[in-house]
Amino acid sequence: MLKKKSTRILLPILFIALAVFCAQGFIGAVRQTHTSAVERDFIAALAQLQNSPPGIGRVERFVARLRAIDTNHAPVEVKQALQNYASAIQQSVNGAKAGHGFASNDAAIAEARQRFIDAAHEYD
Repeated sequence: MLKKKSTRILLPILFIALAVFCAQGFIGAVRQTHTSAVERDFIAALAQLQNSPPGIGRVERFVARLRAIDTNHAPVEVKQALQNYASAIQQSVNGAKAGHGFASNDAAIAEARQRFIDAAHEYD
């Protein structure tokens, strides 16, 4: 079967290509699984926020919960976008405590949230 030189060269190349394809599929599945876990925890944090009584403490607990989400194996884009979103909210809390109100940072929060959603959907 492997008497022809072209067959001896082509067969290992095909096996390597198949191995690379399978490895990329596995990596994609791992990224998707971890991104889904981050999304699930994000949604749980939002639900807790919505069910909490009004006040700065509510938002601070939300930021703490966002920062507690395990992103160890999530894609870098998802990790960074979630960190940026939590930071934007924290800046808003800091501004509110300084007397500037929450609304001063709404655009930055909305933009950071959209970047997180886009990054998460990239791996769905």
